[in-house]
Amino acid sequence: MSTARCAQLILLAAANRIAECWLSQKASILLLCYSSLLMPGITNSIIQSIGLERIKQIRTGGRSS
Repeated sequence: MSTARCAQLILLAAANRIAECWLSQKASILLLCYSSLLMPGITNSIIQSIGLERIKQIRTGGRSS
């Protein structure tokens, strides 16, 4: 995400008086981060079943072969 786009989204959230906003290029990583706050035990189980290497691939946009 470009710096300009990030700034635009933050200013949009501030203009709409949104107390908290999370920005991410990938919805799957954002969902994982959000669920780790709401359901840490379940999220840890999901991370262990998926595998840390796969999580890293999702973050970087890589694909497993």
